[in-house]
This record gives sequence, structure tokens and C-alpha cells, in this order.
Amino acid sequence: MHLNLSTVLLAFAVSLCSSHPNGAPSKSCKSLLPKHKHIRYDETSARIETHIIDGDTINIKISTNNKPFKGFILQVRDENENVIGTFEEGVDYKLMKCHHVTGNSITHKNSHYKQEIVAQWNNQGGLTNLIIKAVVVFDYKHAQELEENVILDYPQVIQIYQ
Repeated sequence: MHLNLSTVLLAFAVSLCSSHPNGAPSKSCKSLLPKHKHIRYDETSARIETHIIDGDTINIKISTNNKPFKGFILQVRDENENVIGTFEEGVDYKLMKCHHVTGNSITHKNSHYKQEIVAQWNNQGGLTNLIIKAVVVFDYKHAQELEENVILDYPQVIQIYQ
């Protein structure tokens, strides 16, 4: 079998241009960056919104201002940058396994355009100072890093003794 140089170069070029249509790879767990060649973090239209359901459950929404995105990775971290808690399974994303824990991060299931994703996250350590981190990928060359600090204020329980 004889391969010509143009066939080899074409195969090499295709491998360089591969994106992650089925979600971020586990090697992105620490930095959250997709490692696309020549990607720029110059987008500003994405945002994170949170809705605290109770002291241990938060709905987290990533959305954009009329500019759809293709991919994302989302985590919640503590003040020491440890990935914490777990996400519920969802139809718009898939659970990732980061640092040997399944479900502590989520990513896109496909590369179809999205306007928003909503995920439910569960606090398993009773921590009150949270850092929500995400990277949203609009296309192969444009992305945005997001970070939001959330402080959970647990109500104090007062018992009255008679």
C-alpha cells in the first residue's frame, strides 16, 4: 500500500482541527480550557445565573445574549479550587468524571447550537463559599471563561426549650 504525501497531510490537518462534539475531555478538568488550537477567549455574551433552591441545591444557568454556543464545561469549586458537589443528570448535558468523582462536572452532549443550559447542583459538604466556573465555546476559535462567587447563607435554627 502506497500513501502519497497529500493524503498524509490531509489526515494530519483533520486531526489538528478536531473539536470535542461529544463533550469536553477529562484532561480539561483542571483548567476547563478546551485546548483548541488558536482559540481566543474574547467573547463576552455568556453569563451564569444562580437560583438557590435550598441550602444544599442550586440551579445554575448558562445563557447568552442572542449568540448561541456549541460547547461548555461547568464546575463548582471551593475556596481552595477543589471541585466539589455533584450535578443531577440532565437532558441537555452529560456528567463528567473529574478527579475520580463522577458527576462533579458537566459538559455538552453534542455540538448543536444552544441558547442556554440549566443544571441542578447539590452541595454535599455543607460549604458556604462557592465558586462556579465555566468555559463556554461559541465555535472552534472563540470562547469565554466565566466565574461567579456564591455565598450560601444557612438560616440559623433556634430551639426554644420549655
